[in-house]
Amino acid sequence: MPVVVNATEFKQRFGAYVEHAQKEPVEITRSGRSSAVLLSADEFRRMREHEDKYWAMLAAEAKRGGFAGTEESAEWLAEGMRRCDLHEEA
Repeated sequence: MPVVVNATEFKQRFGAYVEHAQKEPVEITRSGRSSAVLLSADEFRRMREHEDKYWAMLAAEAKRGGFAGTEESAEWLAEGMRRCDLHEEA
């Protein structure tokens, strides 16, 4: 669970929160709403490596299963956009 701090305190104690982010994420809020998260460089790199592996896995699956055509891709993207719109409205 990340430490949660408002933006004003974060600015005042920036160095302390950068140090803290080496151990766990620091969530920064503005007006009571989550605005940003400070991560250590190592954690950020680890997340990027996982993301790269994930996309490589999906690409390999697509290559094994064949590629979607233009029309099928457009339908898939449109369906995804509709789902996002429905999710935001809920």
